[in-house]
Amino acid sequence: MKPDYSFTSRIISSLVLSAILMFFIGCSGDGPSPVELSAAFAASATSSEIGQSITYTDQSTGNPVSWNWTFEGGDPATSTEQNPTVTYPSVGTFDVSLTVSNQTTKDDLTKADYVTIIQTITADFSFSATTVLEGESIQYNDESTGDPTEWNWAFEGGDPATSTEQNPEVTYNKAGVYSVTLTSSNSSDDQTIVEERLISVTCTGIYCEPIFSTYKKTNLVYGVDPEGHQMIVYEPSDDSRTDRPVVAIMGGGAFEGTNLDLMEPLAINLVNHGAIVALLAYRVIDTEDGTTELVNAQQDCRTAVRYLRKEAINLGINPEHIFIGGNGSGAFAALFHAYVDESDFSSAELDIINGLGGLEGENQGNTGFNSEVSGIVSLAGGMYNTLDPVTNQDVPIYAIHGTSDTEVPYDSKATTPITYGSKSIVDKVNSVGLKGQLYTIEGGSHSAPRERSDDYILELMYFIRDIVE
Repeated sequence: MKPDYSFTSRIISSLVLSAILMFFIGCSGDGPSPVELSAAFAASATSSEIGQSITYTDQSTGNPVSWNWTFEGGDPATSTEQNPTVTYPSVGTFDVSLTVSNQTTKDDLTKADYVTIIQTITADFSFSATTVLEGESIQYNDESTGDPTEWNWAFEGGDPATSTEQNPEVTYNKAGVYSVTLTSSNSSDDQTIVEERLISVTCTGIYCEPIFSTYKKTNLVYGVDPEGHQMIVYEPSDDSRTDRPVVAIMGGGAFEGTNLDLMEPLAINLVNHGAIVALLAYRVIDTEDGTTELVNAQQDCRTAVRYLRKEAINLGINPEHIFIGGNGSGAFAALFHAYVDESDFSSAELDIINGLGGLEGENQGNTGFNSEVSGIVSLAGGMYNTLDPVTNQDVPIYAIHGTSDTEVPYDSKATTPITYGSKSIVDKVNSVGLKGQLYTIEGGSHSAPRERSDDYILELMYFIRDIVE
């Protein structure tokens, strides 16, 4: 019997016919169209430094088979690779172009200002000395990297105070501790470096050296309250001057009583360098009212200043060179004394203050003498609520504060009332055009300013000397 091929033949014929139909259907345009050629690319970075590599990745669609790149400012400037790598030898902002093509068509894409090349600046400088005598000079040399073309220097305490030279020479005429700032820049970058407290300018003689080796103490009463208005005056044993500056320092103790012996190391340091010191106790009042305590304490500050002015001849002090200071709560009272007056209060607040004896507190003694001061020395002090009372009509301040003070904030604290510490106060003083100096004791506690006077005594004396001479 012969095999029946008819069924098999029909199946094969059907498959062939289907294939032919599919071919013609595909060619008729009713099926999917080929992808249109479109140039596209991306960069590994669009901002880079001189000499760093940037890789360009082709993202074109439509199956391109050739690529022609143009890199403005680049190395290489052109390429036929699909994904080239380029470096840029100079600063600028550059275009990138790509032309792609296949067997039938081509497409172009230009991205204007696509890549920015910068030269990063690292500001740095050297100096010929960090300690000089008044009148001596220091040579500064720029050591910045990144090919700077401009330099802007600021020399605190220097002459000149600013310079645009690359390597300036600066003279320092007044004793102090000063900072130096340099901003180096080129056409694409700049950087500023600040060297805080870099330069120490020293002097010789009175106020500049501990020229007095012995001292004497005198206990006095400066107001109407023999127990509360205690004053201990420290002065050199062998000092015949009659126009000496005096620093009146009110002790701390949270207005609950003060131990003036704690302030003796600072007092001795000041006396050894030529100042007179009056350590002040304040009246202790049985009250929980902080306003009453603060007002009464600053009244005592003013009373003490009036006393010192009244007794200037007997004490051998210059009545125009009286400084008020304090430690902790005593510094709060001193700051209140120096920076706050009646115009800073509402009528209701003034009624309360006047009910306590007024800001001046003349009922505490020494009427007829004013309580103006030449400056403030604040140890771990602060101000409450606002710094608005500080104006350019007030006096300069030298403040000492530890950064780890848990009793009075170094800067400020959003409590009720808000408390502003030494940094905030000095910043405010400087902002209104007065002289404000802050000696920061890194990691220092609330007691650090009175315990570490050796660290800052020369700088404090330079502050006093600058005012009295």
